[in-house]
Amino acid sequence: MLFNGAIVHNQIEQYYNISSFRDSETATARTSMFYNAYLDMDSLIIIVKPAELVQCLSKANNSIIICTNKPEVTPDPGNNALIIIDDDVAAPLCHNIVNHIINIFLEWEGKMNDILYNKGTFKDMINLIASLVDMPIALTDTDFRYIAYSDNSTPYMDMVDENEQLPLKFANELLLSPNYSRLTQHKEAFYCSYPRKSILKNVYHNGDYIGRLATLVDPERDDLDYLIAMFDIVAPFLEGLYSQYGSFDNKNELLNAFHLSLADILDGKAIDQSNWDIYLKMFNSRPEDEWEVYILARVYSERALYRTTYLCAQIEHMWQETISLYHNDQIIILRNISLGDRQGREDFESNLEHFLTVSSLEAGRSRRFDSIHNYHQIFDARAQADFSLARGKTKKSEDLIYYYEDFALDFMLTQNISNYSASQICHPALLILAAYDKEHNTQYAHTLRVYAEERYNAVLAAKRLFIHRSSFLKRMNRIDELTGINLEDPKERLYLETSLYLYV
Repeated sequence: MLFNGAIVHNQIEQYYNISSFRDSETATARTSMFYNAYLDMDSLIIIVKPAELVQCLSKANNSIIICTNKPEVTPDPGNNALIIIDDDVAAPLCHNIVNHIINIFLEWEGKMNDILYNKGTFKDMINLIASLVDMPIALTDTDFRYIAYSDNSTPYMDMVDENEQLPLKFANELLLSPNYSRLTQHKEAFYCSYPRKSILKNVYHNGDYIGRLATLVDPERDDLDYLIAMFDIVAPFLEGLYSQYGSFDNKNELLNAFHLSLADILDGKAIDQSNWDIYLKMFNSRPEDEWEVYILARVYSERALYRTTYLCAQIEHMWQETISLYHNDQIIILRNISLGDRQGREDFESNLEHFLTVSSLEAGRSRRFDSIHNYHQIFDARAQADFSLARGKTKKSEDLIYYYEDFALDFMLTQNISNYSASQICHPALLILAAYDKEHNTQYAHTLRVYAEERYNAVLAAKRLFIHRSSFLKRMNRIDELTGINLEDPKERLYLETSLYLYV
């Protein structure tokens, strides 16, 4: 193990009063020795008496010098770290203590290697780190999910939510910070004051930021340099263990595969149908279930969506009827409405609006659809949600959720709809009536078509249907009850008539 001045100073201070300490960025050492006037000494821990200090410094290079008592004048240590003990101590005793410290760290390093090469757990490694710094330690991934935290972290559990993640209020303030992206690129351990005063060390894999090691600290304590030095030493062990497993967590392989298949669907790619059916079964989906798609984006488009997978994980935890992923700069939510109903979900939209508010997000929502076994419908629903969000943004309203039904006519008139089924683009009143007619052997959809074709003249429509005008009006009242269509609205009429032209 390679020691620096901060580590040696911290450990020696536990045995002796220290008169002064001057560190050096380049001074490092693996072994110790007494000062020897006949040797040049590079990168060593050197025990020296005050009378020999000046001569020692002239020969030492990038070393850590421990002087056993205060000299009359403290010389400039140059590129060496210099620790001066306040009391007069015997050099052999000091040397023994230094070797004892080295052995403690070597034993600790051996245990870290055992965890690394025997594929131990991140929890084992975090507890071992905590034992040496005597502080609570936590490891989080890019989604602020706690991979592990040490057993002595109990006083700080308010920083852990029920989903084993950093609470949303803290995460959102971090994500919105202008320095957030820059701090993920910081290679050395560093001190940070928010959300609480901490020492942090970014963890990387193949050059990519994958997580962070953290401990909460009192900024007034005098060993922050030691903690920073230790974090720089331990990070490679964590990175090595990550490389062994290929990830922080390999427990949710099926869910990860579900996410990957969903991403392929959204890219318009074909997927293995049998696997897709397995994922749906895992998700407790039924063939008759209804689904919808939401697309989430920042309210302020100039702000990037940082740590989106954290938000996706929060969404899936809060609403277990959802699958969420980050795709092409957007957060996608695929929601099983029927499963939510079976779980007693009555307040999804109000809770979603609260989530959007605190996360500075807004959303577009697709039309409901079923038969998700035909996974191509997800691609089309995503287009609806995307269109709704884009059009909704132009309204500059206070709304946070924009609904496809409010923009369906615009979608029909402006998009290439040749590849869309009638159920995805036509007026919902026709879809409702067609389904009702099929189940109850009625003719409400046909009645509405005739009424529109007769330019909304009840007498002509009744005559064409061979029924009395009063019977026709009763049908229209029932149609209004079933669909809520407002035929006094010219835009509704245009949408209905265009749908009738396309609907078979």
